[in-house]
Amino acid sequence: MRRAKWSADSLRNAIVCVQNRTMGVNEAARQFGIPKTTLKDRIKKGDVIKHHILGPSSALGEEAELKLVRHIKKLQTFGFAPDQETVRIWTFQLAEELKLKHTFNKAKGRAGYGYKARIL
Repeated sequence: MRRAKWSADSLRNAIVCVQNRTMGVNEAARQFGIPKTTLKDRIKKGDVIKHHILGPSSALGEEAELKLVRHIKKLQTFGFAPDQETVRIWTFQLAEELKLKHTFNKAKGRAGYGYKARIL
């Protein structure tokens, strides 16, 4: 099942139309492509936009993850593309260096395959 195919702007516009009484909830939901229950819930809770991403959160944190991605892209511009194992090892080392709580394999000293796929 696909989730949240609507945009934040369309949600805001739908809520404004309902609050200004220019449209009913059903009509606004249909016109802006938002599920009726979602629109009703967001109006009721006053929660226009949820600021979280579906799926597990980052073990490194957004800032450290971006730092790692920028480093990898910088190396690629110089013609050095690190392989999967290297990225997994760097991810583990960065988490250890920053003393972050993580679920990476300490015996092998690397992050899991799934983590590498999420950051790249």
